Amino acid sequence: MIKTLSAQTFEITDAEYAVLELLQKLDLENNLLKNSVGILSCHSDYLKEEVISLLSEKLPFRIAGATSCMNGTNEDFGSDALSLQVLTSDDVTFELAVTDDLTTLHEEKIISTYNELLSRHQTLPSLVLTFTPLMQLLAGDAIINSLKKVTSDKVPLFGTLSVDHTKTYETSQTILDGKGYFNSLVLVAFFGPVKTRFEIAAIKNKLVQKEKAVITDSINNLLVGVNGLSALKYLSSLGLTEEVLNEGLGVIPLIVNYDGENDEAARAVFALTPEGYAVCGGEMPINTTIQVGTIDLDDVIETSSNALDKIGGDHALVIGYSCMARYLVLGTSLNTEYNLLKSKISAKTPFLFSYAGGEVTSTVVDNKYNNHVHNYSLILLVIE
Repeated sequence: MIKTLSAQTFEITDAEYAVLELLQKLDLENNLLKNSVGILSCHSDYLKEEVISLLSEKLPFRIAGATSCMNGTNEDFGSDALSLQVLTSDDVTFELAVTDDLTTLHEEKIISTYNELLSRHQTLPSLVLTFTPLMQLLAGDAIINSLKKVTSDKVPLFGTLSVDHTKTYETSQTILDGKGYFNSLVLVAFFGPVKTRFEIAAIKNKLVQKEKAVITDSINNLLVGVNGLSALKYLSSLGLTEEVLNEGLGVIPLIVNYDGENDEAARAVFALTPEGYAVCGGEMPINTTIQVGTIDLDDVIETSSNALDKIGGDHALVIGYSCMARYLVLGTSLNTEYNLLKSKISAKTPFLFSYAGGEVTSTVVDNKYNNHVHNYSLILLVIE
């Protein structure tokens, strides 16, 4: 059994006050069971102002998470929040680990870190939470695909890619204990009886440009050339000027046909480089075809509502990660998805919700876990 304790603060600049507020809300002395772990989401300034490092010092257990542009719990929601959920249990244990910098030899480092984590137990994890860095030259799916080589289809994965409040996501970090990491994967493995359920709200692929184009140059998730043009020139030829793109990059999905129409994925464009290249939310293989799509507010509301309607009942915890693109579509209605979550989930169920640079979740088919990185989705983890 897992019990959850919730705490939140909006105090960024006074670390002592912020940590005191969190500890008072948690009341650890009267609530902790044998094993515990803290899962958090926060504005990146909580790392800069050393709130996270002080919090880690004061807590009798480890913490992990990622930065975000907006996050919340049952208590409140906002860009300046630090939201913390403490999972505590007598029969479930938690193992945490962080990889070395993934700029080079990423697969070797990911596999080594996971195997080291696994070596301390005789059984497979019942769940692994992944906090993945948003890197310009290494796609989130390349990182997760490396992890899948050792988890195979026997272990469910769930998690987020770090983002922040800046246009270029330059302060986005993953978090382990008191430190932030720009280029490292953080893992939280659950060992023991954990009953989980996964739901996903995916945007329908609506096409603006039905004609397919061909990726002629790329570096992992960096889209360099399309139809022999730079990425920016290709998008501009469709009427998507640099000014339009910079105002709303995330709301223009690229529908990537990885292996024909049966293997399509919508990929977000997170940033444009000075050279006119597009930083995308997934790998963009050369000779793969792409089409430009669109999403709107109605899509976000409808798909979120449908997914949340499936949650029902009381649970130990619900974690929701929603794509930054959905956040951008909301415009001035930034609390829309949070309010839906709060209204549709039982008041007795604690939840953590934040926006993501990519969403890692599992679907269960024939008792096997299919783990993938998504864009434009709201993903939900239910821990019973």
